[in-house]
Formats: sequence, structure tokens, C-alpha cells
Amino acid sequence: AFLCKKIRPDAIIIHNYINLCLWATRWSKAPKIGVSHMYKYKHVNRLDGFITLTPEIHEKVVRQGINSAKLAIIPNAIWLDSTKPKFSQHSQPVIGAIGRLAHEKGFHILIKSLGILKKRNISFKCLIGGDGPQKEELLQLAKENNVLECLEFLGEIVDNKNFYRKVDFLALPSLSETFGLTILEAAKFGKPIIASKMGGPKAILTDYQNTLFFEPANDEMLAEKLILLFENEELCEKLVSSCYRLVFEKYSYSIVGKELEAFIKNLA
Repeated sequence: AFLCKKIRPDAIIIHNYINLCLWATRWSKAPKIGVSHMYKYKHVNRLDGFITLTPEIHEKVVRQGINSAKLAIIPNAIWLDSTKPKFSQHSQPVIGAIGRLAHEKGFHILIKSLGILKKRNISFKCLIGGDGPQKEELLQLAKENNVLECLEFLGEIVDNKNFYRKVDFLALPSLSETFGLTILEAAKFGKPIIASKMGGPKAILTDYQNTLFFEPANDEMLAEKLILLFENEELCEKLVSSCYRLVFEKYSYSIVGKELEAFIKNLA
């Protein structure tokens, strides 16, 4: 509240803690703008503007009777390097996954798929970045599926660039995902993506064009798609090139920044 009174902003973006932030800025006549980074919309009517990350979320909000004039579809964005990435693979394939270790992120599905690879005597390594309440459960599941020796939990990832340097592929096994910022990160660093066909990934990506989809919670299908990438370098190169082009054209800061600026200026 002190900072807002000092800065006297023309618009205020409230990303979290809606009640607290609305109270702290109650003196200001500047429009308050919310962001739907999760499937939560109960505060929309109390805000002057609302940013939805994907058309799917936009439609859900509109169905609640919200005035579409106060809504905008503005996705997450990422800074891109000037050099287009190239796909390369370690002699032993390395699968990467990153996110909060919680049920909705689907890491238990990934671990079950690793068990299938292990039973087929397929060589691989898997690195999981992140922390959360499901960690002990995931460790036990890894033990049950006999994959502890080829699976490493890295904890919270501070250096994303270093993480993506260590892995060859990104697995996104989420059961619920509004967007999936890791999609943009994988594209930036040249990693083929295997994603569950739902939510944000389904809205952003296209099967066999810039990703490989598998049905949510289907560990056997995930294992098959991983094997396909292990054995098909040409497909990996195609997915990497196409995904980078998609992100460059739709999700780079130079593109999304203009959309965000226009929406804020219109409200202000």
C-alpha cells in the first residue's frame, strides 16, 4: 500500500492474494487487473480487467457471465536467444521433468512409465526438478518400479539453463495445467516435448508437429512416445525446430509485451 501511494500507478496487476491486494490498493482509482494462472475465477467481478492465458480459460470465464470487454487472452512469454537451438542427445537418453511435486503435476505417471522402460531393458536416465508434498510418495513409487538408480530428484531448480543442458527431452505429464511455462523453456533450449493432451499444452501445441501428445494418466502411452523419441533423431529435430518457431512467433516477449501494453493502456 505504501509503495502504491508513492508510485501512484496508472494500472495495478494483481497476480495473487486478491483479497489482500484489493484491500491494500482500495484508495487507488487505478484499474486492478487479475491473471488466471490457475483455474480460479471467483474474483473476476471485483476486478476492472482480467487476463486469461489461453482460449480455454477465456471461454470458462465468459460462461460465468463476465463481460468480455474486460477480458484479454494474453499468454505467458519468454526471452529468446538470437541463436536458434539445435537438438543433441547424450549417449544415454536423459528425460527431464520440472515442477512442483504435487499430484496434479503427474510425476507419478512419469515414474510408472519409467518402470515400463526399465522392464523393456531400455537404457535411460531421468532428472526431476522441483520440490513439494508428494516427494516421499514419489520416492516410494520409484522404488516399487525399480527405477531409483536411474532417477534423480534435483530439488528446487535455480539455474534453468543448466537444468536443460543436462536433459535431452522434456516430459510434461500434468493432470491439470493452465499453461505450462516449461513448454516455452524447452523450446528455448531445444528440447523435444512429450506432453499430456489437456489444458495449456493442448491449447499451445500440435501433435507430431511441435510435440508428442499422450492421453492424460496413460503411463504406457507415455513410455511408447519416449521410446519413439529415443529412436528417431529426425523427428526430434523436426519437433525442436517447429516448437521454437511457434514460440518465437507467438510467445516471445517482443510479441506478448505489445499485447499486454495495449490491454493495460486501454483500461487505464
